[in-house]
Amino acid sequence: MATFWRRAKSGGGVDRGNLREQLNKVLAERAEVDREIAMTEDVTARHKLRAQRDMLNAKKAALGQRLDEERDRHAVVVRTNEIERRNIQTRILTNAERMRLHVTTNIPNWNHALSI
Repeated sequence: MATFWRRAKSGGGVDRGNLREQLNKVLAERAEVDREIAMTEDVTARHKLRAQRDMLNAKKAALGQRLDEERDRHAVVVRTNEIERRNIQTRILTNAERMRLHVTTNIPNWNHALSI
């Protein structure tokens, strides 16, 4: 049960907000490079800017993939926590039912005792 609560608190994995922040930064950089490409007439400078844009696209793809992986990991943790919660709930209800049956079967029959 301690594992359940530890997993629920941590959420597992890397901070998705940080990944999203990095991705937004790369997207902003890429937009700036695209503006520079559109405004540059020098072929050599344009070639360097396109190489920089390609590098940013690769970075964007890698960050997007990591974000997807973290999203999937989080979904697994949520599903696992829900299953564990249901199992705990089932055990509690089963134990309560056993206790109820135990108590009701061990109650003396007062009607029978009073009629003697």
